[in-house]
Amino acid sequence: MNTAHTDYQELKNALQYFFTVEEQMYLIPLLLSWSGNAEKAMFWFNHQRIPAFGGQTAKFICENGNQKLFIEYIHSAELGGYT
Repeated sequence: MNTAHTDYQELKNALQYFFTVEEQMYLIPLLLSWSGNAEKAMFWFNHQRIPAFGGQTAKFICENGNQKLFIEYIHSAELGGYT
C-alpha cells in the first residue's frame, strides 16, 4: 500500500469518528484540495489552531461535540469567508 493511500485512509478514519458518511463525502475532498494531500490535511485537522474558534484545533472542536459548527465554518470558508 502506498503512502498516499495510507494517509488518505488515516484521514478518513479520523473523520469517520466525528462525521456521517455524507459529511465525510463533503469534507474529505475539500480538505484534500485545500491542503494538497491527506498527510497535510491530517496535520491541519490535528494541529492547526483556528482563530474563529479561539485557537482550538479542528480535532478539539469535534471532540467536544461541535462538529456541526465546524462544518458551518468549513462551508463558510469554502464560500470565501475566513480568508
